[in-house]
Amino acid sequence: MSTDCTLQIINMTGHPVSITTTLVNAKDWALPGEQNPLVFSGGQIPPYGRTDASPQALVQGHNSAEFRLSFATPLGEVGTLADVRPVTAPDLAKNMGCRKGYLPTFGDAAPHFQVLEAQHPASPDASDGKLTIVLIPKIDPKTWMSKLPGDCHLRDVNLPGSHDAGTAAYIIPLSRCQDLSIGEQLDKGARYFDIRLDSTYPLEIIHGASNTGKYFEKDCLAPMAEFLKHRGTEETIVMCINSGAEDYFHDSVISLVRRALNNTFGGDSWLEHFEIDTHQKPLKDLRQKIVFMRRYPFDKASTKYLHCRGIEMIDFKNLSGSDTFKWPDDSDSFTEAGGYLLNSAGEPYAIQDRYGLNSFPVADKIALIERYMNSWRPGVWFLNFLSGSNAAILPRGVAEGFYMINAHIFDYIIENGVMPYGTLPMDFMTQPEGLLDLMIASNQKLFVK
Repeated sequence: MSTDCTLQIINMTGHPVSITTTLVNAKDWALPGEQNPLVFSGGQIPPYGRTDASPQALVQGHNSAEFRLSFATPLGEVGTLADVRPVTAPDLAKNMGCRKGYLPTFGDAAPHFQVLEAQHPASPDASDGKLTIVLIPKIDPKTWMSKLPGDCHLRDVNLPGSHDAGTAAYIIPLSRCQDLSIGEQLDKGARYFDIRLDSTYPLEIIHGASNTGKYFEKDCLAPMAEFLKHRGTEETIVMCINSGAEDYFHDSVISLVRRALNNTFGGDSWLEHFEIDTHQKPLKDLRQKIVFMRRYPFDKASTKYLHCRGIEMIDFKNLSGSDTFKWPDDSDSFTEAGGYLLNSAGEPYAIQDRYGLNSFPVADKIALIERYMNSWRPGVWFLNFLSGSNAAILPRGVAEGFYMINAHIFDYIIENGVMPYGTLPMDFMTQPEGLLDLMIASNQKLFVK
């Protein structure tokens, strides 16, 4: 008798790879011997390819079996040590049998690659678990956008994003959505930032009823400017500002942007690093810039910064122009408009921002996220929020855990590979580990060779 676990190996790189496998202890593996990782040895995986899923058989009573896996790449060898754990009765409370994250790497090509695993236990109605091992390139998260061609638009790129980006603070758990500061999020690879501000100067960062004790200039603009000047000199940051304020708020926002960028870059050079156009532009025009996206209205007659409108995300029309819409708050554009929304510049957006999960189950939210990822089309900017909460599950609970949203998106990208998905703002972006690296690696087909 044996316990089975299905094994699949995925190559999420642009290189062909050859596989060598070695059993650490052959006695852990049941007969017949071909039902173990040796079946993959000598095999080849093309760029962005994968092996067939193969059942693995362990000796009855053995809960794990280790094996070494080596990838031969054009850059050298990269190896890892993995183990199959075919847990047959998953403990949902303890996430027993579930693992997602990095495996150790060794070999002369290890500096160029990372290896991720996704281990799933058997479900109650299934006979085996599943282990997926993924080879991805090691891409510097501080400079990854420098690999994109200049004629590419932000709508074409899979942008890791941060929902309520400034909430890594001592606030109530219902309002907290991040553990990292904005500077730390930038270093991890995030490029889209959802920022909510109080209406009064000096513009405290808020979420719901919580004041974070962090401020727009010091905790948002200053780290963005410092990042662009010193670490991400060819990167582009999207900053989406949301507030219920109107009178004088816009002038406060822009005056703080001006001061922060001038303090970092010197002179009165702020507009060289702050994109205020209402239309989307190609990356060649956005290097070392913050792209201003605006979700608040302002009095155009009284502002002294009328020219700093940015990409307006307030009033929309459907494709036929027959109906008008606002931002689909706690909803999505497919539900509200039956398709894409055109903003004031006439550019199409697909927006999914369903966050209230009291009467809308987490499973339905996951299905909605995946629907938008599946629906990506060129020429449309997809803004697909992974965030949400309900009365019983706080934002951290919805984001983290092996059965929750971030883990499902980790699995979705592994299953679907290198292809366009859109902008994905999320909560608690470092969980599971490797999620941001997967999102960045999914852009490889766009990279300049």
